[in-house]
Amino acid sequence: MGPITDYEELRRRRELQAERTSQLINAILLSALILGAYFITRFGNTDFRLPRMWWTFMIVGAVVSLGIYVVITKVAAYAPNRKYLMTVWDALIITGAFYGLDGEIGPNTFALVALPAFVLLIASAALRLSPGPVMLSGGLSLVSYLSLFARQATPEIRLAIFLEGSMLLVATTLTAHRMVKETLGLIRESVLRTRLSRFLPARVVDEITQKPTLLEQQTRCLVATIMFVDIRGFTAMSEGKPPPQVLSIVRAFHQQVSIRVSEKGGTVLAYEGDGVMAVFGLHD
Repeated sequence: MGPITDYEELRRRRELQAERTSQLINAILLSALILGAYFITRFGNTDFRLPRMWWTFMIVGAVVSLGIYVVITKVAAYAPNRKYLMTVWDALIITGAFYGLDGEIGPNTFALVALPAFVLLIASAALRLSPGPVMLSGGLSLVSYLSLFARQATPEIRLAIFLEGSMLLVATTLTAHRMVKETLGLIRESVLRTRLSRFLPARVVDEITQKPTLLEQQTRCLVATIMFVDIRGFTAMSEGKPPPQVLSIVRAFHQQVSIRVSEKGGTVLAYEGDGVMAVFGLHD
């Protein structure tokens, strides 16, 4: 395995953050459903009853999700396949919660409540900035929603809700997948720009980021001009001035040299004390 690039480091950090976020969302969502069901059965409709298995599943799911959140937060170690396990766990939580409502609510209400939950599941997978979990989440959401609704819906509305739910979940999955790809492209371009700008002029960086294949072309030798410049008499001058004033002078000098070098198409290679090294002619 090769060294981790800046781009990969950013992506992994984002993935860890998304895993924590998804588990916190699970814990909050399940807790809200538990509280809502409790108040309905306790103070609302006395005919509304949920099986003991549903309560057990919801409480265990909330505790496990919160535990995963705490562990990932404390350990903060990247695992390449964990995002797929977390995606399956998220889908299991949503599906299990609605399986317990089978027969307790009408099919129209079920479709209205369940569909946004699966859309949220896909959006949560997209936070990981990885195309694989998005497609996995979309597939699991579609299968779970249709299997759940097939047990609930009456024949008169089954086809309509089937088409509506399928199209919405497929469209959400494809949109989330595209957004992840675009976001990864922007991150990759940002990292590339940052690294190249340390050594190349701005216009060269623009060309390379717009056409990455330029880096794959055959190299060639060029004649370049190297410039060294510093402040004449700097040592003697700095001996009679306080350090903050000397530092201010050096910073102002570096800034002015950097601006002038960039205007002439050059690139600053290094700053050393009051000295600056720049190169010209590499691009041309």
